[in-house]
Amino acid sequence: MENTEEESFILETSRKGRKTGLPRTSAYDNAQCMAVIRAMIAAKNDAIRGSGQKREDFHARFKEKYDKIARSDFPPRTIASLVDKFKEIRHDCAAFRGILSKIRSTPKASGTTSSDEGDIQKL
Repeated sequence: MENTEEESFILETSRKGRKTGLPRTSAYDNAQCMAVIRAMIAAKNDAIRGSGQKREDFHARFKEKYDKIARSDFPPRTIASLVDKFKEIRHDCAAFRGILSKIRSTPKASGTTSSDEGDIQKL
């Protein structure tokens, strides 16, 4: 017995276990990640809406901004997918900032003494 095209889709499930009805989409590429970042900034800096809004409303505006920014060849994304991707990007940026801070705070070694070599190896 063959599955119909609709049945063959792998349904994406939200954190609460609800099926969205959308097929599972591919991983985000760089252009899609930039669209996620731009949409979050646009939604966050919307002065008309203010900061006293519910999370659900903010996430809906975030998706709305993403849908406006996204190119026509981008796959459709759910609110949960967009929020999770932004959290992942934010985590990666924090890790990068920590590494960069550690590098900048390391005293500049001349490279000519044994203590300099030890300091460099600790990095």
